[in-house]
Amino acid sequence: MRIRFKFASKGGLIPFAYQDALRSVLHRWLGERNLWHGQVRSKFGFSNLLNLRSVGRHGLRLRHGAQTVDWIVGFYDPVPARQMLERGIELRYGFGDLNLVEVQLEAEPLALPHELRVLSPVLVKTLAGNDTPHGLGRWDHLLPSDPDHSEYLTNTFRRKLADVGLDAGSIELRMAEPFQTKLIKIKETLNRCAVSPVTFIGATDEQVRFARDCGIGQSTGCGFGFLE
Repeated sequence: MRIRFKFASKGGLIPFAYQDALRSVLHRWLGERNLWHGQVRSKFGFSNLLNLRSVGRHGLRLRHGAQTVDWIVGFYDPVPARQMLERGIELRYGFGDLNLVEVQLEAEPLALPHELRVLSPVLVKTLAGNDTPHGLGRWDHLLPSDPDHSEYLTNTFRRKLADVGLDAGSIELRMAEPFQTKLIKIKETLNRCAVSPVTFIGATDEQVRFARDCGIGQSTGCGFGFLE
């Protein structure tokens, strides 16, 4: 279940590093001490803010020709989805320079391709050893060029499927090369992520729909790994 929030911009700049603030907004909308905060493997995800353009090194602004800044939030469980939908409509929350003007429940597509673009960067990490090439702190952040990336990405997704009782076998996830690399800061932690299309090999429609609602990779509840 996916909800699209549409915001009108007042014309000001949005900082590049907004992802952690957006995560805080989501939980504020769900309500203080909500049951979905701090889940080990979140059953929800959210996109970057869409329809933005960079203004040099200063920040982001509404893209030319776009009417609204859009934000998509997906849930496996319809309960928090309905709660967020209702609170958004009732309270008309904003975010920074943006005012909420419209809320849409997205229609489910009848069929899904098994290659999808990402709407937020994908994070894949594992506990770092002494000889890891990409260690940031105690974590090794893997990229699609690393030989173990697909294995870790797939296994993380299989665990999320198993958590909700869905078939977790005979599926593999791969991200395409070339890819873009992004560093995203959540609280005090820098996360090295990748942006490129994701291919689902041997997947059922149910598995792909779950991926679209909840994201792939790690820390989807912080806004990583959301799909088109």
